[in-house]
Amino acid sequence: MEKDLIRGDDDEEHHYVWMQPVFNEKRLWVWIVNLIAYIAVVTTYFCVDGHEIIYSMYLPLDMMLNVSKAIYFFSVFWVDRREKQRQEELQ
Repeated sequence: MEKDLIRGDDDEEHHYVWMQPVFNEKRLWVWIVNLIAYIAVVTTYFCVDGHEIIYSMYLPLDMMLNVSKAIYFFSVFWVDRREKQRQEELQ
């Protein structure tokens, strides 16, 4: 079945190409920027007078979103690292 997904040089009418998923580790610095921005937002919330209801709703929802993103990202990151280590041990 995999051979059907690979486009050969002699068969140009097929447009499906088999691809391997790759985890991009080159953008880990984005999490540092995200953390700095989030610290600034939370600090501003507690330092500025006149807390409005939208901020009271926004911060917990934003916190849940960021925690969910971090859990997903770092769990996939960990699984990918573990898989790479297993592949290296097999070789």
